[in-house]
Amino acid sequence: MRPQRPPEDETTASEPAATAHTRTGTDGADGAAAVWRPARALLREVLRQVGTEAAEAGRLAELAELAGAGAAQITDDRGTRVSAAFLAARSAPSLPEVRHAYRRLRVESDALYARLVAPREDGGLGLRVHHQLTDPYQQADEIVDDLAGGILRIGPNRQPHPLMGTQPGGPYDRFRAVHDVLGHAALGAGFDRHGEYACWLVQRRLHTPAAAAALTTELHGENCVLWVTGRHAVHKAALLPAALRDPPAASPAR
Repeated sequence: MRPQRPPEDETTASEPAATAHTRTGTDGADGAAAVWRPARALLREVLRQVGTEAAEAGRLAELAELAGAGAAQITDDRGTRVSAAFLAARSAPSLPEVRHAYRRLRVESDALYARLVAPREDGGLGLRVHHQLTDPYQQADEIVDDLAGGILRIGPNRQPHPLMGTQPGGPYDRFRAVHDVLGHAALGAGFDRHGEYACWLVQRRLHTPAAAAALTTELHGENCVLWVTGRHAVHKAALLPAALRDPPAASPAR
């Protein structure tokens, strides 16, 4: 969800360049690794809970391992098709299907966020979320470093969202916090296009189909626009075509 190139035309305000970086999923002995384990353990637990049976839970855990190891990569063709679909989509916040999808995404993201900030003795990560006026992270390791101290920093929102809100601490910020912790930090996925793709592959499985459709617009759609065009996507309340809401059958994550 982090831009790496200056925006133009369909843009938000310019943000600092981020260095493409992907961790390999190995646990080190430094302070950052102290939170690597509970963040990944929490992700595994969530994956188990959304699995309908043991085999499904095992497949989801394998998916997380593939993503964390950098085995899940997006093809140029996939990125081009998703980017084109996002840019062609009309923002329709009043459309019932769209409103329902985003309402589910807000509710389900809030439930995940509540687990991130819940005390550790209650099964959460006990995170303290700090909001700031500058962009806090240039690469994924910096998130892990902050989490080791029980902190997650959230930078500014630079454009309005039709259905997620942009006030500090609001629905979009809570969604971003879940993405950073259960996506980038837990998986060890960087801010490059493959890292963001890996986050989407796993995070979509944490949600009901309706919420996952909205999440696909937010994560997969917007990031494909950035990586294909070099421009930041303007937030839309829209759903991508059904054929693009799931990974391709040949994906390593399938």
